[in-house]
Amino acid sequence: MLILEDSKDIHSKILIVAMLTTNLVGCGYFSEGQSETTNDAYITADFTLVSPKVSGIVEQVLVEDNQLVKAGDPLVIIDNRDYQALVDSAYADVGVAKAEMEKLEAEIARQPTLIDQVKANIVSANASITLAESNATRYMNLSADGAGTIQENQQAIAQLSQSQATGIREKANLRTVELQLNILLADREKARANLKKFEAIKEQALLSLSYTVITAPIDGVIGRKSVRPGAYLHVGTSMLAIVPVRKQFVVANFQENQVKNMRLFQKVDIKVDSYPDMHLKGYIDSLAPATDVAFAPIQPDNATGNFTKIVQRIPVKIMLNASDDQLEKLRVGMSVIPSVRTEMGHSNKLLKEGGVKQ
Repeated sequence: MLILEDSKDIHSKILIVAMLTTNLVGCGYFSEGQSETTNDAYITADFTLVSPKVSGIVEQVLVEDNQLVKAGDPLVIIDNRDYQALVDSAYADVGVAKAEMEKLEAEIARQPTLIDQVKANIVSANASITLAESNATRYMNLSADGAGTIQENQQAIAQLSQSQATGIREKANLRTVELQLNILLADREKARANLKKFEAIKEQALLSLSYTVITAPIDGVIGRKSVRPGAYLHVGTSMLAIVPVRKQFVVANFQENQVKNMRLFQKVDIKVDSYPDMHLKGYIDSLAPATDVAFAPIQPDNATGNFTKIVQRIPVKIMLNASDDQLEKLRVGMSVIPSVRTEMGHSNKLLKEGGVKQ
């Protein structure tokens, strides 16, 4: 009877251990040896939302749902007639500005000749003044001696006044021509600025025209495609997403009591729920700086009378070491079960404070 009772005790203990193990597995983690596992993990990727930089009516959609594209491949074409008209107008404005610059350059080049011409006129006017002064003096003396007539004397004086007026006029012309050169130089700077402005407008018009052909910014697979031919797109409207399937990674939400022995570059074994026979390899890239609750829009208020402690989860980023064939089978959002080999921590770099790579 004693032997039977001992057997019953042993079977009871085995049953209790089995039940505890099952409960631990059901809670989402299980530590065996030197590894940490969670089933709260998913495939994700830094996908890109594609939006137009210009508004307009969709003329063509060149891709289909779930299509593989390369960076630079055309995705959507917007009706470009309005933007082509802006380009043509910009080219015309640049042409007018260049013609104005050429005109001013020609006038500035002509100014030295005009200045030399006016200076020559001043020299001629000075010579005429000198001659008129001599004649006026001579006729004045002759008239005083009675050898000349009063009329001749008056004509000589008038000629002197006329020559002096011509000299004053030519000097004024010289000043005017010199000031005109300064005005032309200022106008040239203004025209140069206008030319740069119209060239900038032309470049902006060319850019806007180029934006009517929307291309893929990265390699990946098309998803969330909502654009259709004939639809009117506004700037910033999300048309589709591109998921970089070859750059997918895992975000595993480990419980806070599981991460104490985790290190950078520790190896990770990953099982994919959708593909039971697929076994992926990876490594720890980093830990999130805070738990998901810390980033929640509405955080729980623990300053209450009734407090229930909840074990928090810390997201761990795991990079994949997988072949292209394996990565192409994965999809963002798939559930996975990663197992971190924490026994390898002694040979790897420690996670820095906050789990940030240095």
